[in-house]
Parts: sequence; C-alpha cells; structure tokens
Amino acid sequence: LERAVKVHAVRAVQSEFSLWTRIPLLGMLQATKRHGAALVAYSPVARGMLSSVNLFPKNFDSIDFRKANPRFQQPAFDQNQSKIEDFRAYAKQRGWHPSALALAWVLHQGDHVIPIPGTRLADHVAQNATASDILLSAENLAEIDAILPPGWAHGHRYSDEQQKGVEQYC
Repeated sequence: LERAVKVHAVRAVQSEFSLWTRIPLLGMLQATKRHGAALVAYSPVARGMLSSVNLFPKNFDSIDFRKANPRFQQPAFDQNQSKIEDFRAYAKQRGWHPSALALAWVLHQGDHVIPIPGTRLADHVAQNATASDILLSAENLAEIDAILPPGWAHGHRYSDEQQKGVEQYC
C-alpha cells in the first residue's frame, strides 16, 4: 500500500480479516486508515465457521473451496471447532447471533473497515444485519480475545495450491 499510494491514490484494499485471520492488524489496518482507504474485509465470518451453522467438511461439495483448505481438514478442524463452540456460547448468552458478533468485532476495528460476508440464505442476511446493533465494550473485547486469542486458529489459511496469488505479509 505504501508503494502504491506513491503512484496513485488507493481508495480500498481487500483482505481476509476476521477473528480467525487477523493479519491486517500487523499494519494494513493502520495503513489503510492513514491513507484514507477502506479496508474491505472478506471472510469476516471465517468461511462460515463463526456462524451458528455446524459445518461438516465431509459434506462439502467437491468444488467447495473449503474442502481443500487446511483449517477444514483434520486435526485442525476439530481443534478449531472446539474453540468456536465457546465463541458461539458466549454470543448466545448475550442474545447475539455468532455471525453478528463476528461481524461486530470486525466493524469495531475502524470506521474505514467494510466487512463483506457471503451468504446464500435470507435468514443469514437478517442475522448478519444485527451486527450494527452490537456495541462492544472493552470488557466484551477482552472476553472475546480470551476465547479466541490472536493466532488461535489451527491450520494454514490456504493450501499450497490455494495460496497462489494471495497476499503475503512480512
């Protein structure tokens, strides 16, 4: 981004950003804010993991991106699932949908952050829309970090084949 803005103004940067992929916190979040660019956060609900839907990788279609993704393969999947159950329970205890809480966390990272959750169902769109009603306190953020601390997710973000073309961070 620093090199790009020397050539031309940059208005948006798209990057994976969620409670299970916090790499933008290493500098891109701050740089986009500094340069007046939006950070467009894809996979803010961790490819469905931070929703209320129980995923079963063995049931994924053969063309589903997640089927070859290391975080959805054993033993990483079971390790991730156990942490996510605690996150889901935390959300439900407060009357929030887990996906809405995951989105609220992303939204809390800055006014310039725009999450783009993917979904196929109208019910999930309605659940996600409640994220803007969730105001996270410092206590909430600390509790969420205790449940899902930075670096908690098991498995690489991408397989070697999926990694081609994906941004790299120093």
